[in-house]
Amino acid sequence: MSLPARNNVSVITTVFNEGRNIADMLLSLRAQSRLPSEVVIVDAGSSDGTTEIIERMSRDAPFPIRLIVAPGANRSRGRNLAIAAARGPLIAATDAGCRAEPRWLEYLLQPLENAEAEVASGFYQAEAATPLEAVIAALTVPQEGDINPDTFLPSSRSVAFLKQAWEKVQGYPENYECAEDTRFDLSLRQAGFRFKFVPQAKVRWRMQGSLSRLYRQFREYAKSDARARLLWAHYWKVPAGLLILLLLSLLAGLGWGLLLTVLLALAYYFGKGLKAARITQQGARAVVLGMLVAATVDLAHFVGYLKGLLAGRYQRSPA
Repeated sequence: MSLPARNNVSVITTVFNEGRNIADMLLSLRAQSRLPSEVVIVDAGSSDGTTEIIERMSRDAPFPIRLIVAPGANRSRGRNLAIAAARGPLIAATDAGCRAEPRWLEYLLQPLENAEAEVASGFYQAEAATPLEAVIAALTVPQEGDINPDTFLPSSRSVAFLKQAWEKVQGYPENYECAEDTRFDLSLRQAGFRFKFVPQAKVRWRMQGSLSRLYRQFREYAKSDARARLLWAHYWKVPAGLLILLLLSLLAGLGWGLLLTVLLALAYYFGKGLKAARITQQGARAVVLGMLVAATVDLAHFVGYLKGLLAGRYQRSPA
């Protein structure tokens, strides 16, 4: 695929009641070393003043900010509407709750404009204001050294791609409420588009502030992936391992099989707590919080994936 001589880039995002975050995101775009040609925002029907903030900030922005109101649109629908309306051949996507580092867009566009790839996989860094948020970040956000650039699937909080590539795979799947960017990435890979990992292209975003919100977030991720039959081993490896251990112990006639399973589970989660303490340097408090966070995420994975399977709305994953 070839690019026009002038490589205009459209930054797109979706919002719904992001009144607390949208100004910081737009300010971070204004501070870019390379400014976007335009920003296209789709609002799903906010009632907290989000659209008023966008309209106010658009008056003196150094680039056009175009607002599309589409009540009830999910993230996939919103992104597709924004990209369809975008005027540039290059699309960069982020989320309203993120703040882009000053050279985010500059770094992200380099592989596309140098014809190294059709998709640039940016990265992200969590921000934490409380000990719990710091532990959640430590246990749920991958570190750069953990990433395999050849298989990494970028989140749409930090990604860029050719608009032609989006057209080729018919956009984001609008029947997905969560994990839609994973399915979109897989469609791009299946279509043969080249990906380039650009870890310098970072955005920052805030962690969930409670275990209940964390549970709901990861449950919905798992539910959406189950509907697509994606990542079974990722979601069920812990509960499946414990169940197999318990069954083998009972079949072997070990009356203490249940106790052994419980002790091994505690050891596993204690290890997660130690990892959280090492990364956050918060001591014993991080160990306890780490055990709670890891158990919450594993429970959310199990329940969410099971719900997705029982819903009976499967979609075949790419070969």
